[in-house]
Amino acid sequence: MPLTISRFQVGLFLLFLTINVTLLAFAQPTVVDQASLHPAYAFAPDGTRYWHPALSLVHDRSFSYITADGQWHALARGGPIPPIFYATFIYTFGFENAPYYFIPVQCALLYGLGLQARILAGLFKANKNLVQVLIVINPNLIGIAHFAQSEALFCFFFASLIITIALLIVGKDKSGLVNRCLLIGLLSGIAVLIRPTTFFYALLLPFMVIAFYSWPRRQKLIVWLREASLIFALITISSAITISPWAIRNSLSLGNYSVVQGSIGQLEDTLARMLVKNGVGNDTEVRNLIAGDLEEIAIKNNFHLACFGRGSDVEMLDSNCKNQIIEAYIRLFASQPLSFIVNGLLFATVSTYFAGGATAIANTLGMDHASEKIMQSEFSGLSTFRTFAMGHIGEFTGYIFLMLITALFASLCRLLGLVGVLTATKFEIPIRLQLFCIVTVIIFTATFMFTGVSRFRAPLEIILMTYGGLGITTLSQALKFKKSRKCRVS
Repeated sequence: MPLTISRFQVGLFLLFLTINVTLLAFAQPTVVDQASLHPAYAFAPDGTRYWHPALSLVHDRSFSYITADGQWHALARGGPIPPIFYATFIYTFGFENAPYYFIPVQCALLYGLGLQARILAGLFKANKNLVQVLIVINPNLIGIAHFAQSEALFCFFFASLIITIALLIVGKDKSGLVNRCLLIGLLSGIAVLIRPTTFFYALLLPFMVIAFYSWPRRQKLIVWLREASLIFALITISSAITISPWAIRNSLSLGNYSVVQGSIGQLEDTLARMLVKNGVGNDTEVRNLIAGDLEEIAIKNNFHLACFGRGSDVEMLDSNCKNQIIEAYIRLFASQPLSFIVNGLLFATVSTYFAGGATAIANTLGMDHASEKIMQSEFSGLSTFRTFAMGHIGEFTGYIFLMLITALFASLCRLLGLVGVLTATKFEIPIRLQLFCIVTVIIFTATFMFTGVSRFRAPLEIILMTYGGLGITTLSQALKFKKSRKCRVS
C-alpha cells in the first residue's frame, strides 16, 4: 500500500510540475505605462495591495502604494503578510527576476494545499487521492499561483485553519483543547493579516467553534459555560495578539485602530457592480450616479456634506464622516429594486462558483481575450455567457476554448459537490462538521455580495472539492451496486 501511494504522489507531482513549469516558461511580458512587466505583476488582481507595498518596503521600509494620480499613499485595503512575502523575493533577486522564485513557492503552497485536502477528505470518508487531484490540477488554483496576489498564501493558511477546527470538532479531544484553540486563534489572525476581509469571519469563529464543538450538549450548563468561556477566551486572545501590531500601525498611519480599512471603497465597488449588471450604465456612469445619490441622501438626512466631496480620500476622513458615508450607502442599497439585488446576486454566484479561472491562465500566456466585457455588461442570465462565447469565437478562439474547458471542470465539480452534500448523511459524517463547512461557504459568499470572480472561491476549494470527491464516490458506489444487481439477475 505505501508503494502505491508513493507512485501516485510521484505521478501527480510530475504532472503538476509539468503544467506549472510550462506556464512559467511561456509567460508573456506585458507593456504597462511604457514598461515591460512580467504577467505576475501586470495582471495581478488588486496588485497595488501586494507588490506596490512590497516595492515600498524594499525602498523606504513603509507599506505604501501608488494610485492613478501618481501619488503614494499608506496601504489601507490590504494586510502586511503578502507585501512582506513579495518584498523578500524582490529584495533578494530583484524586481524583474523575483517572479521566477516566488511563483515556484506559491506552486509549492498549492501542492501543499492538495496534501492538506487529504486530511479533510479522510474526515468526510471521501477518496483522498481523488480530492487531492481535484485540488492540484484545478485550473482556478493553478492560475492564481502565477500572480503576485494574496490567494496562494491565503488558501494555504485558511486550509490549515479549516482542518484544525474540523479535527477539533470531530475528535473532541479535551486534552488538546487548549493548544488547538490557541492554534485556531493564531491561524485566524494570520488569515486576517493576509486578507483583512476575513476579519468578519474571524469575529464569528469563536462562536462557531463553541457551537459545533459542544453540540449536542450533554454536560451540565455550568460545565458547558466554563468550557465555552475557555474556548472563546483562547481563540480571541490568540487572534488579537496576532493582529494587534497591524492594528497599531493602522492607528498611527491611518488614524483608525482597525485591521479592516477601505470598507467604503468596497461598498462603492459592490453597488457599482450591481448597477452595471442591471443595465443602469457603464462603470463610470454608475459611479457618478452613486456620488450624486449619496449627496442627495446626505442633504435629506442632514449629514455633513463636506464628507461627501468627490475626489477626496475617504479613507483619511474622521470616523464620524465615515459612519455617515456608510449609513448613506446602506440607505442607498435599501432603496434599490428587489429585482436589481436578485439579479446582481445571481451573477455574482454564477461567476464565483461556475467560472473556471481561464482569464488568469490566458493573461499568463498572453492570449487575447475580452473577458472584461462580461464584467462590464448587463447580466441577462446564463445567456450572457453564451452570447459572449458565440460573439467572440472567431476573434478569441483559443481563449473561448480555454474558458469552456475550465468552466466545464468547475460546473461538473459543483454538480458532483451537490450530490456529495445531498448524500453526506449516508456516510455517517458528523452533522456538526458538515454544518461548519457549509456555514463557512455561506459566510464567504455573503462577504463579497455582488462582486463575483472565480478567485474568490479559491479558499473554499478544499471544502468544495471534498464534497465533489464525495459525490464521485457516491455515484461510483451506485454504479457498482447497479452492475452487481445485473450480474445477479443474469
